[in-house]
Amino acid sequence: MPKTKEQNKELRDKTETLILEKSLEFFARHGLAATKMSDLAKMLGISQGLIYHYFSSKEKLFLKIVEQATKNNTTGMEQLIQAPISTKQKIHYLSDMMVTILLSDKTFSYEMILMIQYALSSSYESEIVTGYEAVPTKVLIQLIQEGQKNNEVVEGDACALANFYWGAIQGIAFDNILDTSKRPRATSDMLNRILIK
Repeated sequence: MPKTKEQNKELRDKTETLILEKSLEFFARHGLAATKMSDLAKMLGISQGLIYHYFSSKEKLFLKIVEQATKNNTTGMEQLIQAPISTKQKIHYLSDMMVTILLSDKTFSYEMILMIQYALSSSYESEIVTGYEAVPTKVLIQLIQEGQKNNEVVEGDACALANFYWGAIQGIAFDNILDTSKRPRATSDMLNRILIK
């Protein structure tokens, strides 16, 4: 029996998702310049033609992954600022969430590394790069400033503190990708000590 339009769409969506998810790790490990569509096809176990059916070039595939990472990066951050809890509790929640996600799902770690590579290989002022970091950085700066007013957060330039905090998170992501499970892992308490008094 032939497939219905809905079944065909579901199959196309699953294939596109597979290509995006598996290519994320490959791009994060090898970078855009060193990645070939033939390498991706081999890793995915599909033909190059099938990849080209969904993405006309490796650059288009890469940009789609970057756009998804940007969208994923803002999820929940804007809601956090509105939560009816203290600034200290918000920072604790953010640290707990970041460490939990990073250590339980390598996808987020690969997204962070991919965005660092993208920033290094393109104009740092590109819309995608600034979009990726804009909401989380803006929210964290706002939390730091509120916490400083309430004497819950350490003194210092809010932007510099936010950059230091996100740098530590990127370090956790990198450590997660290297899978250095024999070494002690960073904890949310360590992240909290960067900001909380």
